[in-house]
Amino acid sequence: MTAVPQLHTPRFTLRPLRRTDAAALLPTLGDPAQCRFLTRPAFADEDELWGRILGLPTKAHAMKMKQPSPVPNNNED
Repeated sequence: MTAVPQLHTPRFTLRPLRRTDAAALLPTLGDPAQCRFLTRPAFADEDELWGRILGLPTKAHAMKMKQPSPVPNNNED
């Protein structure tokens, strides 16, 4: 796996996200008012947020996948 480069300046460090960053992100990304203009609803908890950062399906996506798809009625009478 290739290491992600980090950018360091005297006042700033840009680095890859860490699991512990989810706690700092949740107050903003877990607030429905803050997320109203995003393409997804607010996160429910740190685990859901971190899973999304990793690219895992969210709980909302999993619930959508569990719903049966509508079956067309082919019995036209």
